[in-house]
Amino acid sequence: MAETSDTAKAEALTLLDLLMPKIYVVVTLTFRTTKSTPEVAQILQPGLDRLVKQLPWLAGRVFTNSPSSSSGGKGTPEIRWNEDTTSIVKLIDKGTTSASYDASSSKGMPPPALPTDTWPVASMVDDYPPATGAPVFAASLFRFVDGQGVGLCVCIHHYAVDATAMGEIIRLWAQNVTAEPDRAAAAAASPWLSSVDRTTRLREAVAPFLAKASATSTDEIYARHPEYSPSPPVVPDPPFPECAFKLFKIPITRLNGWKYLCKSRMSSVGALPTTNTLVSGIMWSAITRARMRRDASLADQVSQLNLAVNARPRIREEGFPYLGNAVLIAPSRLPVRELCPPLSSAGGEEEEEDAFVNACEVIGASTRRIDARYVAEVYSLGARTEDYSTIYAGWDLFGARDLTITSWASLDLYETEFGEELGRPEFVRVPPSEIGGICGVLPRRRAGRRDGNGVGEVLEVIVTLWTDDMTALVEDETWKKFAEEV
Repeated sequence: MAETSDTAKAEALTLLDLLMPKIYVVVTLTFRTTKSTPEVAQILQPGLDRLVKQLPWLAGRVFTNSPSSSSGGKGTPEIRWNEDTTSIVKLIDKGTTSASYDASSSKGMPPPALPTDTWPVASMVDDYPPATGAPVFAASLFRFVDGQGVGLCVCIHHYAVDATAMGEIIRLWAQNVTAEPDRAAAAAASPWLSSVDRTTRLREAVAPFLAKASATSTDEIYARHPEYSPSPPVVPDPPFPECAFKLFKIPITRLNGWKYLCKSRMSSVGALPTTNTLVSGIMWSAITRARMRRDASLADQVSQLNLAVNARPRIREEGFPYLGNAVLIAPSRLPVRELCPPLSSAGGEEEEEDAFVNACEVIGASTRRIDARYVAEVYSLGARTEDYSTIYAGWDLFGARDLTITSWASLDLYETEFGEELGRPEFVRVPPSEIGGICGVLPRRRAGRRDGNGVGEVLEVIVTLWTDDMTALVEDETWKKFAEEV
């Protein structure tokens, strides 16, 4: 951490931070309450004040090319803040939305009930002038028009955190909401709070593998990591295809049988496939089939699934409580004819099952590759690249062949308690992507909890596709076996 004056501080961003997209990580928590937004702010603001004292960089701004004394005056992306102003992060009151809480909750709180005008900051990081930087953190409150609920929207710059870090920051905030000694002590003693700067922590965590990674040629690293490319993606000529998004729910009970099906047929020996592997396989195959209805030529191509993986437990078995970016992409590739084979009339169901089991096996092998060495190689790639912005996504980002899935299923936001007056959130929602083929798994509702429609434990997934592809997905018979539209 660099000190630029008695009160001005700066912390350089890591090479993993700088590989993230220039967006805000956004989540909205809704609470069933008749309290007004000023009343809710009185509950939440003291906890936010304590949180910012624990993590003063939350009050800072991200500068993508600002001088730092830690780099000898050379421009370096960093977070800068002033310790004298760490108490000025205030909840922004966004007023009342036109949506009814009762009506929206009865429909599963669909994304249109939470428009972007309830956000506390501009939707794109590039909307902020480079000279002023973009805020690291912002939060807003809004009330539903029927007075039966409020929404809390939290936005954190993706260069500062990934979803896991955001979830932990929200949990720390919730612990700080009440002044009860046990909660205050728990927040203060959290292993996620550290005085060591993020670059030092990350480098020390992967240090045993850095020497070997640094001795590997750049071409070899790109070959081992097809999720990255030194060449920019092909951007289609406007107008861009119109996209549609939908929220689906997948009951956990529908996945359990397929776990054992995969276990019995997989060639690799090991534990049951994870829920994340199963859901990813279902989405990959179903969405690819939907796309083939529009473009039959996809059958002759190779599709790449890009699965975001939290690398913390892969870096250290005992865990790595790190409030930065530690998410990497696990790429899985399959010829479309293997992923979605043409089915014979005699053995169609069995052939489809075999293809699905194969996809899950490929996904599992890809995610298992991510370990401390894998992280060190990506870190090394960034370290040897003069301009980090010349490391691009290594897949068809704007087309309709590949797929990207980010899972927030392990974030226990539904279990986060904001005190007796507010309780736990009833719904946790993230905004849909504006680019087709980018999908997300929302935080999981754990056993014993029930959703707004009285259904047992489910996974919720938000899918964005080209409009024609979405129509085909909704009609896909295999997809309908697992997923129900919210």
